[in-house]
Amino acid sequence: MTRQSRPRLGTTRRARRTWLYVIPLLLAAGGVWFVQEKFGFVAAIRDKAASLTSLVADFSVPRGTIFDRNLKQLAVTLDRVSVYARLRELESIPGTVKVLGEILSLDEQELQQSLQRSMEADRTRVWIAGDISLEQEIAIKSRRLAGITMQREEKRFYPNGSQAAHIIGYADNGIGLAGVEHYYDKVMAGGGKAQDDGDGRTSSHDLVLTLDLKVQEILDTILAEATRNERVINAVACITEARSGEIIAASQVPGFDPNEFAKFPKEVLANRLVAAVPLSQGLRFLLRDVALLANGGGEEGRLPWSVRAVAGGLGNQVRLWDRLRLNERPFTDFHAGFLPGEPQGSLNHAVAPQDPSLAMVPESASPLNIVAAIAGLHEEGAVAWPHVVRGRVGAPENLAMDQGPKGRAGGDAAASGGFAVEDAVELFRSRARPGPARSYFFHDQLAVGRDIAGKSQLFLQELLLVTIPAAGNDLVLLLLVEGKPQGAALKSGVAPLIAEQVVEDRVERISILQQVAKTVADVVEAEAGADVNYQEEKEQEQVAHRSGEERVALPLVTVMPDIRGQSLRKGLRLLQGVQAKIVISGTGRIVGQKPSPGSSLSGVGEVALILEKPEMVTPEVLAKKAASGK
Repeated sequence: MTRQSRPRLGTTRRARRTWLYVIPLLLAAGGVWFVQEKFGFVAAIRDKAASLTSLVADFSVPRGTIFDRNLKQLAVTLDRVSVYARLRELESIPGTVKVLGEILSLDEQELQQSLQRSMEADRTRVWIAGDISLEQEIAIKSRRLAGITMQREEKRFYPNGSQAAHIIGYADNGIGLAGVEHYYDKVMAGGGKAQDDGDGRTSSHDLVLTLDLKVQEILDTILAEATRNERVINAVACITEARSGEIIAASQVPGFDPNEFAKFPKEVLANRLVAAVPLSQGLRFLLRDVALLANGGGEEGRLPWSVRAVAGGLGNQVRLWDRLRLNERPFTDFHAGFLPGEPQGSLNHAVAPQDPSLAMVPESASPLNIVAAIAGLHEEGAVAWPHVVRGRVGAPENLAMDQGPKGRAGGDAAASGGFAVEDAVELFRSRARPGPARSYFFHDQLAVGRDIAGKSQLFLQELLLVTIPAAGNDLVLLLLVEGKPQGAALKSGVAPLIAEQVVEDRVERISILQQVAKTVADVVEAEAGADVNYQEEKEQEQVAHRSGEERVALPLVTVMPDIRGQSLRKGLRLLQGVQAKIVISGTGRIVGQKPSPGSSLSGVGEVALILEKPEMVTPEVLAKKAASGK
């Protein structure tokens, strides 16, 4: 008998040991498969895990709400509910299809064919419907259909649609992507949790903006009427408070709906308030003469806008532009910076030769820079940079945010460069015309060119600046439009793009709303939104805008739903169709209920809800109580 070598003998032994491990594993896997096919225990474990995940999700804090200055909702987070079927757990496809078809208004034949095809393809799960309403959600839960499951996720909703969309921005999957939503993403992601401000007071992560929806509606109307002119291509407008820099309203055409932002091209999503534009010659003359006033008249014939040393110091005019923020990059709390590929300079350029005396006056600036400069002139050189975030709900007014630019005030003129521009208001009014309610209108045009597909094209750019007195809270309105010129070339006296009458008719109303908002600022309370899901809120908004129809009555609830682990508000929402008295004891989240889940409510006169404080409620505690049936 030939002896095997040691290496070959070792290899044979290792192979035998491997089979000793593999064979039991294969047997165990076969046993698990057999038990699963017969009893379906894996699905039960999966359902239990999904239940625990849902409990944990209930404890997650939703993204914070955004309010206007009157505490009206601008952005909220709602539940988005979808329905799917676990095919292996369906007891009767025809019976399930009939119930779902009635509740969800689906074609029963088409739904049944879809489920049967999926079963033949050996699929395990099929999506049936997305974005169902609250009534549909309650109706499906009350039927307790085997194999039918609902998935809940959070969806950001903007109840006012396109209003101030370029300021508010938008978020998706819990992440802010533009505007205030993006700039304060970390703050908003904290949701409604309270935070200590260091002085014993707490503030939520719900943001209060300086926007006013009532003024916003007026500005939207102005822009809509201004852009009815067939020559107008695009337009942007804003209203700011001169003293504080607060942006009261902002609008842009073309606009977009943040609820469906993915449908719009990046050119429409871009914020024109921060995009540089050429300054018209009339505005540049005004700025040049402001520099002359700031330097006391320019003794000995020397130009006050020269960089040479003169009676006011070196480079007075350059320092004045810095003071008026004309040279500053438009960095604010709704625009952190330019996106990749987004132009930082002006796409347009003036086509007519400029006056030589304007050599040191800035040639371009963003609309945000322009409105800040005009506001600064009316505040005797004290410039506050335009901003839109005021603070947090429940916090002291004008609470400093823990991130974002602050509205830097110009302060004392002498302390910051020695520019005294007390006569700047009179200078501005001398170049403008008086309007209603002691307002003044400054209107100017500029022929601009832009290279498009290798060809230079001619456009007309018009600027309207309006100062609106409002009992010490004076406003500056900016309206900037771009359109097609009349004829082959621009001539003086060309028909304007902007009809000033559109603004004149609404100036007094804007002034009144500004004064009222400042008067009642201390007594307004945060708007409490309806506790509904995303689809229902969306449908109700559409109905309200169309005809003001009333809500459809909730269906009668005949089976007690499982509301343990829910907030009291959500629990009461699910019990809206219950014909019984509801008794509540304790505070916090719902941890117990009578009757128990699944019990018939026929003849039941009282439903009891037991609540516990949040610190006493954890996923582990709720899971134990769910297992014990309490």
